Amino acid sequence: MNTPQETLQSIARSDPEYRSYLAGMLPVLEDVDQPLPDGLAEDVLALMQRTQPELVKQAESAPPEPDRFAIDPTVTIFSLAAIVFLLRSHIQYKDGHWTFEHKPIADDMLGKVLDALKGVLGIK
Repeated sequence: MNTPQETLQSIARSDPEYRSYLAGMLPVLEDVDQPLPDGLAEDVLALMQRTQPELVKQAESAPPEPDRFAIDPTVTIFSLAAIVFLLRSHIQYKDGHWTFEHKPIADDMLGKVLDALKGVLGIK
């Protein structure tokens, strides 16, 4: 069974726009020196399950893919890239700054996820 990080990466990879997005975002995300908070991938996956359950179901049932881009065992950068890509309607990097749009969901899961990402990205 896939880990939450592998499932999120699988969902991101299934989008044809992901490869070009990844190429543009990697230089920006490589400067991030914070590890992903415990539970962030699980929270994003829960959010995806609420908003796109069929996509998550397909990704979870797919066999794990070896990530040829992985640079360390935690795959932090690529998990972060997948998360930012999947939440791109709420997060933007423009003119050297991150902006976060907060559209609350019933229990404010999105707010929790965005707050965690702000910590990873060093935003107050």
